[in-house]
Amino acid sequence: MQIVIGIAGAHSTGKSSFCKALSDTLTTIGIRVSLVPSFGKTAYNLGMPLLKKHDYSSTLWFINKTSEEREKAMVNSEVIIVDRPEFDTLAYWNAAMDFRKESHIIKEKENIEKIIIEHSQCYSYLFATKLDSLIPLAPDRDCDLDFRKSVDFHLHDLKTRMPFIFSTLKSNQHQETIFKLHSEITLKLGK
Repeated sequence: MQIVIGIAGAHSTGKSSFCKALSDTLTTIGIRVSLVPSFGKTAYNLGMPLLKKHDYSSTLWFINKTSEEREKAMVNSEVIIVDRPEFDTLAYWNAAMDFRKESHIIKEKENIEKIIIEHSQCYSYLFATKLDSLIPLAPDRDCDLDFRKSVDFHLHDLKTRMPFIFSTLKSNQHQETIFKLHSEITLKLGK
């Protein structure tokens, strides 16, 4: 049995810290864990359009890269934790389109949504962090609060429009959620 967990959210909402803490908690009890990181730095180094410039091609690239690395991680792991599952990139694309006051090409948006729905089926747990604007930004992050709020809005709006379920993860719920996941995962894996 394998358990796949995805954590989505606007930047600097604690996703990566949550993923690492959960991974560390599970690893200490002997569970084989793989952590699929966010690919923002890789995309930046490749010159991909990011944040407010996010477009169809970068959205598709993030989906494919995340999916490819998640599949690789499944070979040797009991638990796979994905920092930015496939649906995360759609929220960024939607926020970027709003920022630029542009409309999606319908066929492109339908294609992305179809792919995201297909990929969401492999996840045992999906979470989306909730933006808390009082928490300071991590270093070297885009500090446009309006854009971060737009990403957060679009992310949580997906709950109303997509057939997959994800739980909202507020900043004050991280420890409680890690404890709950620890208990459920150890039970499922018989550890």
